[in-house]
Amino acid sequence: MVSVIALIPFKNAFAQLPAPGFEIDENTAILITDPQVDFLSPDGVTWGVVGNSVEENNTVANIKTLFELGEENNLKNLSSILN
Repeated sequence: MVSVIALIPFKNAFAQLPAPGFEIDENTAILITDPQVDFLSPDGVTWGVVGNSVEENNTVANIKTLFELGEENNLKNLSSILN
C-alpha cells in the first residue's frame, strides 16, 4: 500500500488538503511510505486488484512529481522502498 501525504504550498501545485498551518523549513521532508512494485507496477502481483486505481489516480506520476518538487525546493525526500 502506498501512503502519501503532500503538504507542499508551491506555485502551480495542486492539493486537495487544507493549509497545514505550518511553515516549510530545512527540517521539512517528503516521506513516501512503502511504494512496493507489487502495487505500483503492471508486473506486480496485486496489479489485478489495484491497477485501475493506480492508473486512475496517476499514483506513480504523482509520486514522481512529489520527489521532483522536493528536489526543486531543497526538501529531503525519504522513502521506505521494499520490493
